[in-house]
Amino acid sequence: MPIRDIQPHEHQALGELLAQVYAQLEGFPTPQQQPAYYDMLRRVGRFTETPGARVLVAVDDDGTLLGGVVYFGDMAHYGSGGSATAERHTSGMRLLGVAPQRRGAGVGRALTLACLDAARASGNTGFVLHTTQAMRKAWQLYEGLGFSRAEDLDFMQGELPVFGFRLPLGSGVFRVRQIDHLVLRVRDLPAMLRFYTGVLGGALERVQDHLGLYQVRFGTSLIDLVTLDGPLGRQGGAAPGAQGRNLDHFCLRVETFEPEAMASWLRTHGVEPGPVKPRYGADGEGPSLYLNDPEGNTVELKGPPLP
Repeated sequence: MPIRDIQPHEHQALGELLAQVYAQLEGFPTPQQQPAYYDMLRRVGRFTETPGARVLVAVDDDGTLLGGVVYFGDMAHYGSGGSATAERHTSGMRLLGVAPQRRGAGVGRALTLACLDAARASGNTGFVLHTTQAMRKAWQLYEGLGFSRAEDLDFMQGELPVFGFRLPLGSGVFRVRQIDHLVLRVRDLPAMLRFYTGVLGGALERVQDHLGLYQVRFGTSLIDLVTLDGPLGRQGGAAPGAQGRNLDHFCLRVETFEPEAMASWLRTHGVEPGPVKPRYGADGEGPSLYLNDPEGNTVELKGPPLP
């Protein structure tokens, strides 16, 4: 879909679209609660007069407005609360809105990517934006594009908490931050659940019986256990074993690493830990040990990086 700068005759239409979209957000302040904010939305065209700012719109083939956003090439004119206006060599965006009938069609993503392209073209090295709990779809969009929460940019808009996000531009549109999940095909589900929840301390977060899928959370990552007789497990062929492993090993980063206490805990649960050695991982070289789960998968427990 075309993304372009707004035209003068579209100012009022985009302003009304944004005011309608924001007023319909559950949990967001109403026009009666924050009239000045909605006045700003309706006068969104005025941002074309702001130094370094552009009002971008997405349009249909017939020119119908699908949504819009305000891009800021100079954060000094960003206009939010908090510390964002002090950011240097940084671009930002505000007031993203998509016509209700076109939600889910990629309009918000296209507008955001257009802003990121403009920021890179300007030579800026960072990008910031804000959103609220009422804007969960936008929140998910930003995280999917690699944005990370930036608590130093948070502020209060009246009684509404507003949350900051930041993206370094040197690494492209997205950044891989961590292992999201690993999938293990299992023969003895009860034994594996006892091991990953009872011994290693994970939390069973989600069960999809129709798929034979059991998801265990460790911090910000998941380990998925799929049963061999379920739709997912059957796709892998033979059961895991000495001649049929599906995974060499995986690593779990632990916050503290106390070898003697860890070994004692593991042995009380029938698990024999391997020797502690320094090994390289995602955050550098640090102490680690290997162990095996009930079905012979090798698990590495790794501590903080060495000084």
